[in-house]
Amino acid sequence: MSKRRKRTSNNKRRPRNFISAFFCSLNEMPIEQKKRIRIIFVACILAWIILIALICTIISSLSISFGEMNSSSISDTTTKKHDKKKPKNNDYLETVLQESDDAGKDYIDETLFLGDSNTVRMMLYGFTSLDNTAAAVSMGIQHVPTKKMCFFKGYEGGVTVPKAVELMQPRRIVITYGTNNALGNVSGFIKDYKNSLDEIHEAYPEADIIINAVPPVAKNRSNPGVTMKTIGAFNDALIELAEDEGYKFVNTAEVLTDEKSGYAKSGYTIGDGIHLSKNAFTAMFDYIRTHSYITEDTRPKLKKVPSRLETPLHIINEDPLDLDYDQSSMPLTSSPSPSPSATPEPTPSATPKPTKTPAPTPTPTKKPTPPPPVTTPPTTPPPATPPATPPPATPPPATPPPATPPPLPTAPPV
Repeated sequence: MSKRRKRTSNNKRRPRNFISAFFCSLNEMPIEQKKRIRIIFVACILAWIILIALICTIISSLSISFGEMNSSSISDTTTKKHDKKKPKNNDYLETVLQESDDAGKDYIDETLFLGDSNTVRMMLYGFTSLDNTAAAVSMGIQHVPTKKMCFFKGYEGGVTVPKAVELMQPRRIVITYGTNNALGNVSGFIKDYKNSLDEIHEAYPEADIIINAVPPVAKNRSNPGVTMKTIGAFNDALIELAEDEGYKFVNTAEVLTDEKSGYAKSGYTIGDGIHLSKNAFTAMFDYIRTHSYITEDTRPKLKKVPSRLETPLHIINEDPLDLDYDQSSMPLTSSPSPSPSATPEPTPSATPKPTKTPAPTPTPTKKPTPPPPVTTPPTTPPPATPPATPPPATPPPATPPPATPPPLPTAPPV
């Protein structure tokens, strides 16, 4: 019995679990050690509380910032839909030209316009002249450094665009390229554009350089491969290029683009849907004058500019957009065509007049035929006319015909 009692007493002394064992050992510890353990225990509890609080604050701040990002992105998309005129970033306000007072015609005359067939049409419509235009049909930005497309007296074979800028010494330059590059990619386009800007600036650093937006195209156009998506990407990249290189950007596309459709406004392109019309250029030049960039004229003493010669229409053989440029320029080239067509018109009008004059002559010949002396009129036609006094009225017209008959032999060769 005693052994059993001892066993039961030993069972009572053993702790039932870890917690009870911990407290049992704690009771057996000295007082100072108990204090240290209590302090450590309290410190651990406080550390856990602080850690949980930090985690909660971090999570709440992340959720708030994430919500703000979503709201800002949503607002950005809505503003893009409703307002395409504003630049993407406020930093671009120093690069994109803002509205100004009308700088007038002098501002245009002091500006050199470089570009492709649309720039050629600026000159043909009368908005610029040969003295402040250097452009070629089918020209792309890649042609600027090497293609000899601008002609001057004394420079056989033409010169490149940078050399033309050096010779013409403009106060500022407006560059409009991109339509003929619209079948390519943005990176290649911007690389060629930067290279061309470097060449132009090196040729004549005193000129201010303004990059003009690539103009929009119509919804119905001859080449569907030229898309507004590509043109928009080109213009966004050109703004960034102007920002990085220290140039200016004039966003004429905003006055040419219909906000609802996203394409060129009605009546702002010709039949091919790609080249701009006269109405479009009227709006464009109003925009350029009212978004001017005028700085101090730092050009040295100007040299005499060589006389300009017109650039041949097909100086660039390849057609990047597969368009018929002769047809696209018909509204402009039709003005000289009437002059040659007008010259043949007087000649046919002169020919019927002599035909009318011989008509009266047979009538007097028929009158002398009834008299018996039939043989006399053919042998002596001049005596037949003097005796009759009324016929002298008819001979005078017969005498002027000798002046008119010369055109008769000349008319058949034409």
